[in-house]
Amino acid sequence: MKRAFFGCLALGLVVAGCKTDPTADLGKSATRVKAQYTAVTLVAGDSIIVTASVKDGQDVSLPELVTPSSANAAVATVSDGYLPPLPISRFYIKGVAAGTTVVNVSSASGGASTSIDVIVN
Repeated sequence: MKRAFFGCLALGLVVAGCKTDPTADLGKSATRVKAQYTAVTLVAGDSIIVTASVKDGQDVSLPELVTPSSANAAVATVSDGYLPPLPISRFYIKGVAAGTTVVNVSSASGGASTSIDVIVN
């Protein structure tokens, strides 16, 4: 009887001490964009398809699209390759002329972003 009482008392103290979920702030909001590549090398005229997804603090994909943009469209361009209804965005990076640029990939809400280094030979 004493063992059961102390077990219930200990459980009650643990439950009373955890009034809020310590992981509640990790989910449901974009914390990062995860792209398939961090760097690509292309030949001028060639393209590559890249997948990217928006992740929350618990590394769960959110149903949010990403927006890619090239810092220098004279070197590399980006175009849409969206694949509905998955929470994964796809886009193409096409090499235009020799040089180096960065493709910035941001979530639609603006809550997270990443970049991909692009080298065109």
